[in-house]
Amino acid sequence: MAKVQTVGDLMSRAGSCFLACKGLQLILIGASIFARGSCSSITSSDALPISFNSSCAGSICGKFSSEPISLEVKKIRDSATCTLDNEDVQRILPSAPGNPTNVKNVEKLFPESKFEVFFPNRDSAYTYTNFLRAIGKYPAICAGAKFCSKILANMFAHFQQETAGLVYQEEINKSPYCADWSDWIKYSYPCKSGKMYYGRGAKQLSWNYNYGAFSTAMFGDPDILLEDPELVATTWLNFASAMWFFVTPQPPKPSMLQVIDGSWKPNGADSAANLQSGFGATTMIINGDLECGENRTNPTGADNRAAYYKDYAGRLGVDITGENLLCSDSGPFSSEGSAGKASLYWGPNTGCSLVTWQTAYSALVEGDYARCKGEEPTCTPDSEQTTSPSSSTSSVSTSTVMSSTSSGPTIPSDSSVSTLTASLPTLQILTLVQLVWTACSYGAS
Repeated sequence: MAKVQTVGDLMSRAGSCFLACKGLQLILIGASIFARGSCSSITSSDALPISFNSSCAGSICGKFSSEPISLEVKKIRDSATCTLDNEDVQRILPSAPGNPTNVKNVEKLFPESKFEVFFPNRDSAYTYTNFLRAIGKYPAICAGAKFCSKILANMFAHFQQETAGLVYQEEINKSPYCADWSDWIKYSYPCKSGKMYYGRGAKQLSWNYNYGAFSTAMFGDPDILLEDPELVATTWLNFASAMWFFVTPQPPKPSMLQVIDGSWKPNGADSAANLQSGFGATTMIINGDLECGENRTNPTGADNRAAYYKDYAGRLGVDITGENLLCSDSGPFSSEGSAGKASLYWGPNTGCSLVTWQTAYSALVEGDYARCKGEEPTCTPDSEQTTSPSSSTSSVSTSTVMSSTSSGPTIPSDSSVSTLTASLPTLQILTLVQLVWTACSYGAS
């Protein structure tokens, strides 16, 4: 005989069911917000308002290259210039558990609270999210903790000089900056009607050839930023343009990262020009004889940068004792210097062999070899991946960082919702939330 249930029993069971339903509702709502958040980060105001095939853009860390690159080029790609896929970059958010290793290193040393203190008067377009995404785009930046504070101090000093502490999105004295003195520049990076290429972003990226080269490195297409240069000011490209310049050597100049991490080794010609590792050499890389040397046209620029560097180094705990901070007694980088001998471009007039002089086709950008030969780049399948130094130290391979088909960032194993949602696609999570909500609401009515 079935046990007779009293009114008290029914009320007790109803109450327990109600609490269980509400508890499950809260868990699933949290899971749905987590899932929605991973999608909303792609369409937020900081995201790029354009579509792109990022698997054809640049040199993605950890991917196999079918191009006839040299060991020197491969080493620079792996250790400095390879990038994270753009769709993965747009999923980076402050404190997100799925952030790449180098982003987490920066967050630990330079949290958002410090960002607010360091740049209190910044333009609203310079967000902490944009900053982290730009860092994440280039996994070599702060891949380890050893040089991270020094890298940031160096960057911030130049940001201060270029933008008065991230106050300016765009150059004040605007002009077209349309280079037309070379046939290959006019052909490869044609200025678009009505567009100007004055300084934009934290580094104040200028000139059509820099917009075009940066666009190719980011999207595999120079026309994207030649047609929409404003994106360098209004999206996370405002920081990414600075990161691109920071990691990319431009013979005869090394990259700023190579100067800081010691991978640039001055030779006799460099020493004769008084070029040595230190902050002063990074100023020479940025502005050359405009701010450096005996005949500099801006006599205070390098001094200002050095003063800003001292300030930021002190605030970030960086020891700069004995470092050469100025470049007033330095000569320019030359083709005889150690960086001047690097063959980092494909030469269209040499059968697209590697050459030391600058062309529109960088050997550091996957796809430029095919472009040099007049062919459409062939995208490398995601499955064709190899282990590179950057992918092993920075967790940036597209197989380990959330890909475009993932349902969301990796959920921590100790999360209360991990066992419930880890294997569920976003739509299933949201559908389950709706069903539970309806059932509980019906039962409670």
